[in-house]
Amino acid sequence: MQTIFYPGYLNQPCQAQYGIAIRSDENGPCADIVVIESSGESGQHHTSLLDTAAGRNLLLNKILATDLRGVELNRTRFFVISDPELPFDLLGHEFPMVLDFEDYLRKGNPVEVREVLPTSIKGWLRYFLGFYVKTASALKRDVVGGCAIVATDRRPVRKVKAAEARSLVTAVGYRAWWASQGLRLVSLG
Repeated sequence: MQTIFYPGYLNQPCQAQYGIAIRSDENGPCADIVVIESSGESGQHHTSLLDTAAGRNLLLNKILATDLRGVELNRTRFFVISDPELPFDLLGHEFPMVLDFEDYLRKGNPVEVREVLPTSIKGWLRYFLGFYVKTASALKRDVVGGCAIVATDRRPVRKVKAAEARSLVTAVGYRAWWASQGLRLVSLG
């Protein structure tokens, strides 16, 4: 686990911990970035990464550029787990990552350029006069960590169930502050 810092809602300094877990699926090895935010033993107040897109995006880009440079983004997932101090009350979210295509182009990354054939008479006339319409797209294999700015998209966020959040937290080696103090949870039922 590593500590990472990010700006909060009012640009105050906030901190979280993160780890990267490697898993396998049908396409081969993949990386799960697991960011854990907890007030823990310090009891400090911070802005949740669920509430600050700017802080979440800065944090994600820092991890991609340092720890996952050159790893394909389509082989990477980004999770934020909140308050993992009590194992039965884990709250997690998986955020999809969106490439800033203008930044990708500006940095000179490879693109695939295709001509778009016209669909109207006016378009065909322009085409024959030499005014071609082209589109540029990035191939998945070329979109890697550190190649351009990546943002998290808030709309299609997936809520992670407690069991999956628990396995993610365990996979990155997170130990809750109470466990590191030798304390145990006791069931009262």
